[in-house]
Amino acid sequence: MEIEKLNRIAVSSGDTDYDLSVYSIGLEQTAPNKKVGPCVRNKYVIHYVLGGSGVFNGKNISRGSGFLICPDKQCSYSSDINSPLKYGWISFFGNKADIMLKNAGFTLENQIFECNWINQLDEIFEQLCSTRQCVDTNEYLRGCFHILFSFHIKAHKDRNKIETRRNVRKEHIDIAIEYIKNNYSRKLTVAEVAERLYISPHYLSNLFHEELKISPQQYIINIRMKRAVELLGIKKLMITDVAHSVGYSDSLNFSKAFKKFYGVSPRRYRDML
Repeated sequence: MEIEKLNRIAVSSGDTDYDLSVYSIGLEQTAPNKKVGPCVRNKYVIHYVLGGSGVFNGKNISRGSGFLICPDKQCSYSSDINSPLKYGWISFFGNKADIMLKNAGFTLENQIFECNWINQLDEIFEQLCSTRQCVDTNEYLRGCFHILFSFHIKAHKDRNKIETRRNVRKEHIDIAIEYIKNNYSRKLTVAEVAERLYISPHYLSNLFHEELKISPQQYIINIRMKRAVELLGIKKLMITDVAHSVGYSDSLNFSKAFKKFYGVSPRRYRDML
């Protein structure tokens, strides 16, 4: 029997395991404009959108997304009138349910999620049509639960790895910026900054371009020029003094860099002040 001809199919269990009970798994092609809720469930229910579109708690959902219904929390969802939702679901409860969800990256803040394993979910829920009549219900449901959660756990670990890399990159940028701000007043090279971080100049350059849209060398120049403007406001400082104070041993090179940055020479800028 083809899934498209089935309105709703499910495997349910009387399982009441104290730690984790998988109550049901199912597949449904909803009617156009179907509305559920506002309501409160007494179990966790994860829905995987296999087709169509709709709204869950005011946010749009479509194929490749999913949503988590939490026990004792009000929720509502509806199906689009022209492209009604088709979804698979699994419901469960028990003392370890919270831990399982946390390990898989679920929180009350991310009840809507994206799953890039949607094609595998098509196959998993399609199997309900051919196996529901000849299964050991409890074992079957537990097996489905662990298969589905293996996808979530892997995705959560992948997100953590990406977040860890992002944090390391941010830390490198923060340390580099702090080092530049503390050392711009002397001869300072990108290689020295990179060495401070135990990374290559090329990698540091890539970090700056990707995170700040600027090169490390240009960042150093920016810091120097902004400080130079402040020092030019101190009349008793000679242009040479200002140049030395922002890391230029040659006042001529400083003047060229300043004019390139601001469009006027340091002396002219001071006169304008």
